[in-house]
Amino acid sequence: MANTFGKVSGTYEEADEIYAKVSGQWKEVENVYAKNSGTWETVFNPVMTATGGQTSSAQGYTIHTFNSSGQFNVQGLGDGAIEYLVMGGGGGGGDAGPSGGAGGAGGVIIGTQTLSATGNYAVTIGSRGNGSGSDSRGNSGSTTTFSGNTSAAGLGGGGGAGTNQAAGSGGSGGGGTEAGSRGNSNQGNVSGGTGHGNSGGNVSGGHGGGGGGGGNSGGTGSGNGGNGGQGVSSSITGSAILYGAGGGGSSWGGSRGQGGQQGGGAGGQNLGSGGSAATFEGAGGGGACDATGGNGKSGKVIIRYLS
Repeated sequence: MANTFGKVSGTYEEADEIYAKVSGQWKEVENVYAKNSGTWETVFNPVMTATGGQTSSAQGYTIHTFNSSGQFNVQGLGDGAIEYLVMGGGGGGGDAGPSGGAGGAGGVIIGTQTLSATGNYAVTIGSRGNGSGSDSRGNSGSTTTFSGNTSAAGLGGGGGAGTNQAAGSGGSGGGGTEAGSRGNSNQGNVSGGTGHGNSGGNVSGGHGGGGGGGGNSGGTGSGNGGNGGQGVSSSITGSAILYGAGGGGSSWGGSRGQGGQQGGGAGGQNLGSGGSAATFEGAGGGGACDATGGNGKSGKVIIRYLS
């Protein structure tokens, strides 16, 4: 795309905006075209301007991060092109005797779309799922949505299995127990966006399965608690980060399962509570060993566009 320049006080400077008078009123010009070898080409196209969430910049992009529900308010449309990441709330860890399953991570959708108009686009952040005690399944997280031209939804992570209670399914599934099956991923794709989610871990030998993550499934509880699934990598903020880590399964008589890298809670051990998800949103909580499962973390939305 060519740049457009104007002369200011004898010096040529690049134009950020161009205005034209229409019916007696000055209005911003959205595009300027020129003919090059018989073909019309864009020579000026203003950048997008918007508010909402926490704003930062990196590598030539403006980035809006939402950790709570709000509005992405587009004031200047530019070419309308955005990239986004939407992540559901993580599931809570379950409790079982001897060992509870871990919470699954919230589902992650990574994609692009072109907005067609200025105005408000709703962002709804899914809540975390809390861990449970008393031999119960952990609570599942809630769905996160970004209502752009195409609505993108990251499903909440499934709660970890309890005694005789199957783990929840969702964005990523919760980990299983000896008497409760693991949860599966129901995370789907949308037009322009790819969904990421995996199943929770199985059980072999009475140790809690790990919660599924955006990048891979939870580990099997066999001899030790299963490790949480890893998140899926994205560089939408300018640095590669793993989003959507599963929690670790608990263990009686073995080693606790570790949460997925960058966020999943560790499992409980020998009558111990599961660790709550830490660091990054959308992660699953750790399973408990005759105690209380760890809490998941709420969801997240990240939107960026060229500055």
